Parts: sequence; C-alpha cells; structure tokens
Amino acid sequence: SINIKFLQTDDFEYIFEISDNGKGFDLDNAEFIEKNKLGSHQGLKNMQRRASILNATFSIESTINSGTKISIRKLRTNSTM
Repeated sequence: SINIKFLQTDDFEYIFEISDNGKGFDLDNAEFIEKNKLGSHQGLKNMQRRASILNATFSIESTINSGTKISIRKLRTNSTM
C-alpha cells in the first residue's frame, strides 16, 4: 500500500511524505540515484532537484522487504506555497 501525507507543523514547516510497504532497497548501493545516463532511473534524483529548487530538504528512508519513505520538508514563508 501507498500512503501520502501533507502536514503543517506548529513550527512553520510543511512536510510532504510518500511511503509504501513494498520491497524497499539498499540506500548504500542505490547507484540509480546518481546515474545520469539515457535509460537510467531518474525519478528520485528529479525529486531531489525539485526539492532543492524550493529550498526544501529531501530524504529517503528504505529498508529491504519493508518499504520506502520519501520526505520533503519546507519552512513556511509568506512567499511560498
């Protein structure tokens, strides 16, 4: 299953989380995150780039056979979102 959360914290932060209970992967050996060749997987790298453009933090937690959680955190300001 997939869970999607969008939260506003009391300390002026937006948190966007996507998690699943899938097969997960080994972050230490996740070469596809850094590859930039035609045909390689770019989804996570593109999310990381887009979070950076928003001055947000991007994190991935994954455990083999337990799933993955992707989090994007952004401080709220008057001019964002």
